[in-house]
Amino acid sequence: MCITKLYCLFLTIFLPLFTASANDSPKMLANKALLLYEKDLLQAYQLALKSWHLSQHQNNIEHRAWVHLALGITYKQKGNFDSAFLLLNGAEQLFRRQNLLKETTWALTEAGSVRSQQSSFVEAHQLLTSAIQTLRKISPNSAQMAEAHRELGLNYLRRQLLKQSFLHLDTAKKIYEQLNDNYGLARTLNNIGLCYRNMDDAENALKSYLQALDAFEKLKDPPEQWLLCSSTLLTLTDSWEIPLPVQWTIYMHAPFE
Repeated sequence: MCITKLYCLFLTIFLPLFTASANDSPKMLANKALLLYEKDLLQAYQLALKSWHLSQHQNNIEHRAWVHLALGITYKQKGNFDSAFLLLNGAEQLFRRQNLLKETTWALTEAGSVRSQQSSFVEAHQLLTSAIQTLRKISPNSAQMAEAHRELGLNYLRRQLLKQSFLHLDTAKKIYEQLNDNYGLARTLNNIGLCYRNMDDAENALKSYLQALDAFEKLKDPPEQWLLCSSTLLTLTDSWEIPLPVQWTIYMHAPFE
């Protein structure tokens, strides 16, 4: 049993170090990890670890910043929030040293998300509003601005401050609509549906969940949130005895292509 555990540890941590391409840079590996973490968390984690080890032999501040960001986000996805926050805070400081402001706001947003999930709502609010204030100056209609508003909306939602939550989630929704970003839009509509549920507004909750499913359906490779949204929608219609539209009843029971 011990040998098996050691072998698994070797595969997870050390094997990626030996399989790196000679052309792989820490920044390149970190960006690969950032593209993968929602689809294949284990592979993203391996790439982030590989980028971390490679960065220890270099003195490139920007590369180190990207490595901190990638590893921090994978730790966040794994639920290791303390380590995630330390890494994301480090990423924010390193990006700021390089005057990479948009990347700085990404790290701030992720750090705020971590603190919110740890119920440190005041600190989360400070981090997220700092990101929004910077983005207003440099990129007010970007996906990064939408995501900062979405996370701030979730921070209010966790505190049951529903009006403030809806305000920020709706702002995120409008930006994602302008950008034709169906993934960001779908996640935000799903969050808005939850906000309406907490308001006991069944009609608007149902509408938001249906819109979220419609946006998820437009994605080539829908994430796991699509299944969660579908399950939530069915639970909602059962518990509140709301009939699901016929076209959606057919759609919900059809295989996803």
